[in-house]
Amino acid sequence: MAVYTLIREFGNLLYARCDESLKRRWDNKLCLPKAPHISAVQAKLTPEHKSYHALVASFKTAMERYVALNLCNALITHGVPYAQATNLDLKTWGATQAYANGKRYHVLIPLVSAYASREIFECFGAALADWLCELNGITESTVADATHGIIREIIVDLK
Repeated sequence: MAVYTLIREFGNLLYARCDESLKRRWDNKLCLPKAPHISAVQAKLTPEHKSYHALVASFKTAMERYVALNLCNALITHGVPYAQATNLDLKTWGATQAYANGKRYHVLIPLVSAYASREIFECFGAALADWLCELNGITESTVADATHGIIREIIVDLK
């Protein structure tokens, strides 16, 4: 427990040294979608699934479903029926292009708040300590990986 407490306090010290953009990245749990998730959505965007709902439901992990949901929402918002979406290249089509090419962040607040304790969700130091002490406080592995990636990027970008 002493190691956890020490790492948590060190993490809080690091967070205090962050500029506003890094704090915003943590507070909003901002990360970029991973290329394999985008590719998986593109590969499953076929007539076989028949609807956006069926496409999203076909994914097994939380992060895959979340990326699929974000892409499907962009298509729905722009009035693209599912049957037409099966012919689109998500990496080149207007509304999905930036996100599908890893140039637009997604917000992990709903996922981290669902799969982690309030302390991990709210406290950078607690999230760092949970990760480094391998306590597995984020119960869904792909959400944990994404959250750990946010922490890693913040530490690397810290000046």
